Amino acid sequence: FELSDPAAPRFVQYINTRNLNYPSGDLGLESLILISYEDSPDGRPLLVASHERSGTLAVFELHLNCPIASLPDEVGICQGQAVVLEVAGGYQEINWSTGESGPSVSVDSLGVYTVVAATSWGCVATDTVAIVPNPLPVVGLGADVAACEGEFVMLDAPPGFAAYKWNTGSTAQSVSVTGTGQYSVTVTDADGCENSDTVNVVFNSLPVLDFPQDTMICAEDITEFDPGAGNVFIIDGVTLPAFVVAGFAPNSYSVEAVVANEFGCQQPAVLNFTVDVCVGADDVAGAESIELFPNPASGEVAVRLSHLQQSNYHLQVLSISGQVIREASILPLREEYLVEIGLAALPSGVYLVQLVSGKGVWAKRLIVW
Repeated sequence: FELSDPAAPRFVQYINTRNLNYPSGDLGLESLILISYEDSPDGRPLLVASHERSGTLAVFELHLNCPIASLPDEVGICQGQAVVLEVAGGYQEINWSTGESGPSVSVDSLGVYTVVAATSWGCVATDTVAIVPNPLPVVGLGADVAACEGEFVMLDAPPGFAAYKWNTGSTAQSVSVTGTGQYSVTVTDADGCENSDTVNVVFNSLPVLDFPQDTMICAEDITEFDPGAGNVFIIDGVTLPAFVVAGFAPNSYSVEAVVANEFGCQQPAVLNFTVDVCVGADDVAGAESIELFPNPASGEVAVRLSHLQQSNYHLQVLSISGQVIREASILPLREEYLVEIGLAALPSGVYLVQLVSGKGVWAKRLIVW
């Protein structure tokens, strides 16, 4: 019989392979043949039985079960990594859906892979394994950081990872940096997956202190300390574009201040100056005086003018830049006046209240909260 089509064997010729003499005749099989899957026309092992007496042929397609126990249903891999799939056991031939042959194959792409393994005795096993992505570790260093010269910045990666690697060379979870630059960290989780993040750190310069020290100031003058371009003074919690010396009694002063620049970087400073009377005796004989209360003030301030002489006066409120904000004429009908000035429309800051006459200027500093 010719078995190119196992479902329809074709008779070719008769060959007697036995010579037996039984009273009941020859009832046994003429032959029993096992055709391996390699030689089988349909890829399955065949068992062929021929019977001489009936002249028949029986063909059995063998479906042998030999499952592959060494492959899991699913394998997770990290981005950019590969995994080795391996079939264990005594298989004679192993073919993968990648086109490769052999007990193992390395894959780096997601998807489902199939393997067909066959034993020498005709058992054919098929199995599949799904390659799925492991989630990347989540790492975030936060927004870019701005600090000031002389400070340090602590950069913290999230806790709980198996390994850390900074571009500074550190392998700690956190690093302290003191220089401007770009800093990055790579973290590795328990599955071996890696992810990175980067943060920019800038250390801004401190303000440059460039104003006169140990200055002599005339009591009748207005002198301004300038903190420098783009800088401000912070004195007693009040931010000032400049510090104005006006209305100070003769004395030596030391004012503690902080100079802050546009980046918010601060530098402590001490303003040392001496106030002295610079005019002659005839110019100060009037002894006019001005008092403010309360000071600092909010809402309104009371101004007491004392020892007014026979002259016309102007009462002025000036901004720190010298702009006249309030002004009123005072006639010397009596020696003492009490004037109330509304402050509700004025922003917080330092102002100058001064009494001006043809003989001189008397001034006091006013802080508005």
